[in-house]
Amino acid sequence: MSFTDYYEAKILNEAVGCDNTSSPFGANVWVGLSSTTPTDASASTWNVTEPSGDAYTRQSTSSGTWTTATVGSITTATDITWTEASGNWVSSANLTYATIWDSLDSSGSNNLLAYGALTVAKPVLTGDTAKILAGNLTITLA
Repeated sequence: MSFTDYYEAKILNEAVGCDNTSSPFGANVWVGLSSTTPTDASASTWNVTEPSGDAYTRQSTSSGTWTTATVGSITTATDITWTEASGNWVSSANLTYATIWDSLDSSGSNNLLAYGALTVAKPVLTGDTAKILAGNLTITLA
């Protein structure tokens, strides 16, 4: 059994707060970066390696960050931009995945909600500013 396109859009809009109510995860969901390939098994085996320190933090998104979902997917309507790196993130390793979380950091509930490979994997070095351009981050429910 599959969800209809209508219900897929409803789920996605609610998940990121685009349905005129707050997300079940609070007012925001957060976008992070990882140098390893995540899995969706469980918190202990998500295999996410985020940068630590050097001005890295997950980026907050709200309903205005996202388009309205259609036919099972929702896309960013605005750029997601990190603060300029004050040091090399993840020891100069390539960042390969974008991740979506229900909290800013591990002090919250810290559940991985979604992840996807970046089109271009690259390191973020001192002085770099990581950015995912509007329209380049899509969550799909199929």
